[in-house]
Amino acid sequence: MICFVIIPALNGWVADDNGQTPWVEIDLIENKLIGGVVTWPRGDGYKTHQYVKTFNIQYQAEGEAGFKYYMESGNIVVSIALLHLHGLLTLYLQTFVGNENVEDVVLNGFPKKIIARHVRLNVLTYFNRPTMRLEILGCEKRELSPFNLSKGLTMCTFSCATLCEQ
Repeated sequence: MICFVIIPALNGWVADDNGQTPWVEIDLIENKLIGGVVTWPRGDGYKTHQYVKTFNIQYQAEGEAGFKYYMESGNIVVSIALLHLHGLLTLYLQTFVGNENVEDVVLNGFPKKIIARHVRLNVLTYFNRPTMRLEILGCEKRELSPFNLSKGLTMCTFSCATLCEQ
């Protein structure tokens, strides 16, 4: 069982202030079976209120030519320029809810697991500045068991044991 802790540092990831759509991309070095993402707000003692409110996810497996967008109904490779041209980008893509304050940890489990080496979180909305700490949850070459948060587990007690078979 393996959990991929990606950006747990105090301040986490902070987007450049260049006016473009912010995103953070993680290279897992090799293909992994991914079952969810956990996000936190900026962690500097909560003096700076900054966090990502909503995002979507793109991913790419090793050897694939392009990124796919995560969608519960199926994953597709899309032309962003074409979707923006027709105003359809937000119509088809899965939007994940991130943080709503500077205290809570948010778990977004994937009902449909993905195999990926590269995972990209595209920020859609944020509070003050696009900033987050995050974990990517998954297993290495094993099947994921279904998420089971109904047996008294909360996001605070959630662990990789509920994701990966041992």
